[in-house]
Amino acid sequence: MHEYRLWCDRPGPDLSELAAPAYLYAGNHDTVVPPSTLTLWRDAIPNVAKVRRYDDACDDVQYRHWDQLLADVAGYGDYVVLCWHGRSQLVPAAQAVSLRDRGATEGVCGWR
Repeated sequence: MHEYRLWCDRPGPDLSELAAPAYLYAGNHDTVVPPSTLTLWRDAIPNVAKVRRYDDACDDVQYRHWDQLLADVAGYGDYVVLCWHGRSQLVPAAQAVSLRDRGATEGVCGWR
């Protein structure tokens, strides 16, 4: 909370020359750092590789979806971690849509 409130009192760092790909994550039910702050980050960071928002997360998104975060920074940003038929799987994002429609859940099966 302290770090978040610092943004209210002073400007954040200049990220306009950040060359590394950035991944942004938000919990749709986060009341500490609302998902609307994603717009601020997108505007400040030139190389946003992926933005992920989760309906099942609050301010714990970095813990609850640690599996996806690790996959993303390992270079698998076009893949999604899903639990499907009791097995944790890393599937292409296009395939993930169909699997979710058929009952797959986000994250490793250990969360279920």
